Amino acid sequence: MENKSESIKNIALALMKFQCSCPTILKESKAYGYKYADLPSIMEIIKPLMLENNLAFTQLIEGNAETVGVRTYLIHTESGEFFSSFVSASVEKNCGKMMSSVQAEGSVITYLRRYSLSAILGIVTDIDTDGNNQQPPKPTVSKEIIDTIAGITTVHELETFYKSDASFKTNQTIIDLVIKRKKELSNV
Repeated sequence: MENKSESIKNIALALMKFQCSCPTILKESKAYGYKYADLPSIMEIIKPLMLENNLAFTQLIEGNAETVGVRTYLIHTESGEFFSSFVSASVEKNCGKMMSSVQAEGSVITYLRRYSLSAILGIVTDIDTDGNNQQPPKPTVSKEIIDTIAGITTVHELETFYKSDASFKTNQTIIDLVIKRKKELSNV
């Protein structure tokens, strides 16, 4: 990371406040067998927090037909202090022949923008599985919830239980248990 200003006192404090107020961003987009937090989702969450903490960013595209890069600047709007970082990747190695050269370059740029912005801000997304196709560990579920699902006797009762808590919709273990129980009840 590069710092072009003489002091980082103001930007460091603003960044710390931003990081303390920024929630974990859920990975809700899917592609190529993995989940990720897309750029619009990240922007929706960080914009008001950046404004509140006097932070701004810009991202410049650099490179050539073979390699493309993104230089990200994080700026403290009151003091003018800023950091910058640069990341690049091979277009051909990362996109192969699946798309036109312009589409491939755009895809790599979007990927680099998303990850360089997340890195410079210290944004936390949920379990990182992209690039390695590993399955995240299943969230733990209390014995009480497991027993409750197992004891439900009708599909309607199961659906009512599932809708009773919004967190159930983001817990894959609960989703799997509900699907399994629904199949069991449908076969009765």
